Amino acid sequence: MLTYCSGPMSGRAEADSRKLFADAERQLKKNGHKVVNPWTLDKKYPKLHRWADYLKRDIPILLKCDAIRLLDGWEDSEGAKLEAHIADR
Repeated sequence: MLTYCSGPMSGRAEADSRKLFADAERQLKKNGHKVVNPWTLDKKYPKLHRWADYLKRDIPILLKCDAIRLLDGWEDSEGAKLEAHIADR
């Protein structure tokens, strides 16, 4: 199962956010999931600068996933709320 991790990225210390996503990715992989971690997408795609550009990149990737894993604090993230809404639909 391909699972997309969604949670707070901006407005939080980058190191803390990266750790939150990495921990979730590790747990999901341990349970047999293939994982999309938005923090690691910059390795595959050019680094972007605007929030809207990240959404334009990430939402099509989310739509290819089988599931979404909402991380702690996702309710405080506008991007994660949008991703949760899209995944729910």
